[in-house]
Amino acid sequence: MSRLKQNMVFALLMALVGSASAVTVEFRNYSGDGLWGTAANWASNTLPTGADQAKHTFVDSALILQSTGVADELLVGYTVGSAVVDVVSGGDLMVNKINLGAYTAGAVGALYVNGGTLDAGSFLRVGNFAGTTGQFSMNSGMVSVGGTTAVGYTGEGSFVMSGGTFNANGVNGFRLGEQAGSTGTATIDGGLLSVPNGAIELLRGGAGSAIMNITGGSVVSKIIYINTSGGAGDAQLNLLGGSLEITLNQAWGLEIAGDDTLNIEGGTLLWAGNRVTDLSALISNNFITWDNGQGMLLETYDASWTNGSSVLYADYNTINPGKTTVWVEGTNESVDLNVLGYVVVTDYPGVQSDGTGDSTTGIQQAIDDAFALKKTVFFPAGTYLISDTLKCYRWQLWDAAKNQASNPTASYCHTLWGSAETGVRPVLKLTANASGFTNAGVPRPMISFRDFRALNSSANSPVEPAQPMEEPPHFGHAANIVFSDDLRGIDFDCNGNSGAIGIYFPAAQNSTIEDVRIDATGSYAGIWGVPGRNAGGMNIEVEGGQFGIIIRDSIGGTVLSGIRLFNQTGSALVVEDFVPTAIIGFHIVKGSGAVFTGWSKNWGTAWGSLCLMDGVVEMGSGDVVLDNTAGKNLYVRNVFVTGSDQLVKSPTGTTMGSGIWKRIKEYVFTNQSVPDSGPPYAVADAYFPSFNMIEGLTNRIAEPSIDVLNNSSAPPVDLVTRHIYANLPLYEGLSDGTINITQAPYYAVADDGINDHTAIQAAINAAESNGIGRVSFRLDILRLEVHSS
Repeated sequence: MSRLKQNMVFALLMALVGSASAVTVEFRNYSGDGLWGTAANWASNTLPTGADQAKHTFVDSALILQSTGVADELLVGYTVGSAVVDVVSGGDLMVNKINLGAYTAGAVGALYVNGGTLDAGSFLRVGNFAGTTGQFSMNSGMVSVGGTTAVGYTGEGSFVMSGGTFNANGVNGFRLGEQAGSTGTATIDGGLLSVPNGAIELLRGGAGSAIMNITGGSVVSKIIYINTSGGAGDAQLNLLGGSLEITLNQAWGLEIAGDDTLNIEGGTLLWAGNRVTDLSALISNNFITWDNGQGMLLETYDASWTNGSSVLYADYNTINPGKTTVWVEGTNESVDLNVLGYVVVTDYPGVQSDGTGDSTTGIQQAIDDAFALKKTVFFPAGTYLISDTLKCYRWQLWDAAKNQASNPTASYCHTLWGSAETGVRPVLKLTANASGFTNAGVPRPMISFRDFRALNSSANSPVEPAQPMEEPPHFGHAANIVFSDDLRGIDFDCNGNSGAIGIYFPAAQNSTIEDVRIDATGSYAGIWGVPGRNAGGMNIEVEGGQFGIIIRDSIGGTVLSGIRLFNQTGSALVVEDFVPTAIIGFHIVKGSGAVFTGWSKNWGTAWGSLCLMDGVVEMGSGDVVLDNTAGKNLYVRNVFVTGSDQLVKSPTGTTMGSGIWKRIKEYVFTNQSVPDSGPPYAVADAYFPSFNMIEGLTNRIAEPSIDVLNNSSAPPVDLVTRHIYANLPLYEGLSDGTINITQAPYYAVADDGINDHTAIQAAINAAESNGIGRVSFRLDILRLEVHSS
């Protein structure tokens, strides 16, 4: 039924009230299905009409509305005990008045909106009677109240909203603590609470308690009144996240009295018009307090106020035209990060670090913004749920003038860092049964680093591929120019999705993967593609998956160090690139099957050399450890093996060992094959032989060195960790020694026309003892002393 038809029906029913005899119809759930639309559930086997009073007194029972229901008045929680009305998807409840905790001390009345619609023509009272408790909770759907919404009318009321839209349309608006002695609390964590014609009023009765916490979503009201009677009760409005907007362009759009406050610890306050002077007056009277904050929204502003630990900023017109925008910057981590050049994901709507909700959209926006601003995406500690691939993309579009692909983003890169201050890395976790991630035949990554190169003139605007590991129409794969991308200090959880890959990262110079763990248990793989040439990866761990690391689609010689691969069901390592790969400092635990396979291509004999040094392999089945039946270039040095005597299988046979521990001191296999098809370069390059060089003499011996120590001692405990930096430099705030040149005592200000050389040089000198620092400059020569750390 359309909304227009619903309203017409509702108006007709209300018009009939005067001509029909109103009766009270009680819900008793005689049929046991709990449904409003089942006539047998109501006394006298009769559904309520628009003239009737519908009373839910059946204790510890839920009345479910999944179709259309009408009544003049709805009473929930009339007798001692709990009663619940649940409006679900498809439900449409049209009433005139709603009382939750309707009558009798000790009664509890609850109304849940989990979809569908609810229209209350006159009022909604939550905690209607003294000594009763009313509970309103909304996750989705649409609610409209024509008169007053009173949370804590005379009794105790609570209002919780995590989604949907609630319209309090009456001129008396939305009240917490309506009558003296009542208690009203509201928590807004998502959705939209709209009060377009009246006020959100806390503690109208002057005595009692009224608390509103805004942690997410949006609250929009014409006016905000906080204990305007100045009574002795407790009223507090806490803006902790999300947004709070006042639409009245007048000083009295926000009024506070008594010793009560608007407290801002996160999120954004918006107020129509230029309200800087009005804010200053409220602050001087201690009606507005602040702490913590979400970081700088804008480097310029119209006014600021400090309380010693954080700063309240106000901007008129620049961020939001015609409005005053208010936010807090503290001296805590998140604020310092913004100042130091980070884009913090938790500053974006919908991004939650507590493992709830879906943070995909907000994180993707942070990634896009950071790329455009040439900044680093920062993840504070916590768990972030995502449901789709995070895309770190760039495009080389077609340049018609040059008749070739251009590279407009050559100086841009994607850099994503996780917090390291707490010692526990942030986690990106894929939702269970995520769409597109459940087919192992078409694997899909949680995050994808790509560059797409235009192939023809049709590639003149960015186009995303349907599958993140494929190419869009008219574009080709261009891993060779994925320069300087950096993924650091973030863990990934594939959450058992069978087609999921943690990271797709075939890249080129200066790109890195550092300090990352992927839980690929029940999933496809940990990593597909690794950075190459002057780059690589360090301190990487993959738990589970069919495959640990698949080195494919990359473009340059790669060095990986500090690698841990545990419990893969297929190969821990798959190597299929034409460039050399060196893995130095590794620990692999394998139940069955070979640790390593690879090299399905054979353009030339030099294709895909692998070097394994300083490693530990623990086998559980006695299977071949390194399966090099393809006969490609392989170099192994100082690798300890237990659980199998079959160390390396090559075209010439299997190298064996004995004892609990075997140490491969040195093993070399030189590729003896010739191309099985034309090489990828030119016809003249028809043969690419591989050679050994021993004591200055070249040879074509397949296995010139096989040196195995049987009955070896166990490997050194630091064989892996000796190849990992003890601590990478951190830039997470002033607590780690970072100096902000824009703050005291340096005060270097960008673009003010003043030479900042002295200020920046002083900051560099002061940073010597810290050993770390981040400084940017534009003018003059800066000096680093020879003894600087």
